[in-house]
Amino acid sequence: MDIKGKRFLVTGAGGFVGRHLTEKLISLGARVTALVRKNKASLKTNNNLTILEKDLLEINKEDTKGIDVVIHLAAITDLPDCQKNPKKAYEVNVLGTISLLENSKDVEKFVYVSSLAVYGNSLKLPSGEDDSPTPIETYAATKVAAEYFTSTHCNSINLPFCIARLFSVYGPGQKNGFVIPRIVSQAIAKDELDLKNTDTTRDFIYIGDVVDALINLSVRGNGIYNVGTGIETSIMEVISNVEKILNKKLAVKTSGEKKLGVSRSRSDPTKMVREIGWKYSINLQEGLKMTLDSYKNG
Repeated sequence: MDIKGKRFLVTGAGGFVGRHLTEKLISLGARVTALVRKNKASLKTNNNLTILEKDLLEINKEDTKGIDVVIHLAAITDLPDCQKNPKKAYEVNVLGTISLLENSKDVEKFVYVSSLAVYGNSLKLPSGEDDSPTPIETYAATKVAAEYFTSTHCNSINLPFCIARLFSVYGPGQKNGFVIPRIVSQAIAKDELDLKNTDTTRDFIYIGDVVDALINLSVRGNGIYNVGTGIETSIMEVISNVEKILNKKLAVKTSGEKKLGVSRSRSDPTKMVREIGWKYSINLQEGLKMTLDSYKNG
């Protein structure tokens, strides 16, 4: 997969996935324009990196001039924030995507990064790309809307596109608002975990695998793809793996607070394997160990 010299625009480049993706693209010889929110730039300087400090709705045609591939990650992703302020979520996640699409007519490929949330609490697992979206909260509704705008717009102007539905990404550098960094940071600091609940399941996928999937999708493939492992894992299984890695027993306290969003998730990654030749390579124990090591080393 040769992307040396290709010019990428990565929106949301200051976020967890965006930072890792930008760094990987540059290491492969690509030239990256990184869209970050004003005063939020945290990327290392590089000759092949251009920092663009703008809000998503401020993007114009000059910003996409000469760009080969757009990978669109920027969004309000916090579920409670979206639920409390649906108008803002709509403006950023939907109108921001439409604005970016309108200003990306001359690029070679548009990759929209979506979420497992679009499947909602599906009665059928694993979730496949042909399953009808059933969003159950505001964030998911904005992602479904943005998916439809992406596909209809790109099809109308014959612009190749991919929609990547990411499942539960984790790894070094993720904020503590997510369950794995919350477990890991507490497990290192003490022998007790304080969590909302342990009832949910997720298809956890390591950040390095997600980055590789997005880069592959930027080169080949067209349409919607699940990016996951196909393995459903409970929160208690995550805790058990952390205990084994740290060689310690962890007491678990839960508040019983119900988490907003889907209760169970598991991807069907068959399409990525068949059409793109991509499959995850880091299992949960390996990924958790690398994540734990990153916390220990600061």
